[in-house]
Amino acid sequence: MPTTVEVYRVESGNTTGPFLGFGSLLDPSLIFLHPPASARKLEGPIQPEADGPEMPARCRIRTDAALLTIDGKILPAPADVTLAAPIAVELEVAFAGDIDDVEVPQGPGHPTADEAADAVMAFVAEAARNDPPAPTAPPPLGPDVDDHPPHPGRRPWYCVICPGAFGC
Repeated sequence: MPTTVEVYRVESGNTTGPFLGFGSLLDPSLIFLHPPASARKLEGPIQPEADGPEMPARCRIRTDAALLTIDGKILPAPADVTLAAPIAVELEVAFAGDIDDVEVPQGPGHPTADEAADAVMAFVAEAARNDPPAPTAPPPLGPDVDDHPPHPGRRPWYCVICPGAFGC
């Protein structure tokens, strides 16, 4: 069974809110949301503004051997991405399992933030074609792992998946 990630919003009082969609792990600490397969409507924004408050998320990660729930935060879109930016969730604890690979353009001055965003968007759009139906089981009550503050000064997500990206 491939790794399946269910992403939920976390509401006030640390309760698990609505299902936001499935995601892909492209780094041990980053999950990228797949575009929705249906036209479901969610109340409120899914991604924070660049200078807005953090938006917590809860991720249920299923593998053939484990079921793990890890909290994280939904990252704002990087300011230097001019295309549609993928929605990224930074996990509070790194996942030690299979991580997907995304191919991005390489070479002098590449990839740019837009090229990295375009590569990730193409990957998650393709991955969304294999998404199972939305979960019917109750959402997780809380994380399985104690939270740890993220590393200060963490680079933007596109620098994590493309360490040699232009501007990183």
